[in-house]
Amino acid sequence: MFASAQVRRIGYDVDFAANESAGSQFLAATGKSNDSVTGWGFTLGLNLNDPFGLHPRDRFYTNATYGEGIRGIIDNSLFCFTPLSGGGGCVLEATVDGVTGELEVNSNMGFMAHYQHWWTDTIRSTIIYGLTRNSPGADFDRVGTLRRTQYAVANLWWSPLARVNLGIETQYIEAKFKSDGPNEPKANESVQVQFTAVVLW
Repeated sequence: MFASAQVRRIGYDVDFAANESAGSQFLAATGKSNDSVTGWGFTLGLNLNDPFGLHPRDRFYTNATYGEGIRGIIDNSLFCFTPLSGGGGCVLEATVDGVTGELEVNSNMGFMAHYQHWWTDTIRSTIIYGLTRNSPGADFDRVGTLRRTQYAVANLWWSPLARVNLGIETQYIEAKFKSDGPNEPKANESVQVQFTAVVLW
């Protein structure tokens, strides 16, 4: 079992030199030109070898993460460049309130479970499931900002010879983003099945 934690300061400053007009309008509307908050987060994980007594090479791994304004603990890099519209990307740390000018931290959680089972000394399977959620602290995050992801994998690998691996794998990926309408966040989904041959030299 393992644990890790993070504490960090997050802040913003209006760049008047880059756009004095927009900066002045923001200052007049909110009364603020900067703000900072404290972000924090933690991860708990568990790694077990042969947890069910089925094969000595079996392995189970899981972790759970929660935090506010965290960075780097939850990896959403797979989804950062695929917003539905508006180029929102992965704004996962904090959101500036357009009325008060205050910086509101986003709440983030993540969960992942991974189990590998060896059917024989040459045949193995792995199943993986991961879930992340991003809950903005204010409603001023842009359209296209990531809200939730799900990721699932199941595969079967065979090693008929040393350094030769043949496998079939299916993947399911879901990413939900903030939409520009009154409905639930819009989702992108994909299912992929692939056959793979790997020869290690």
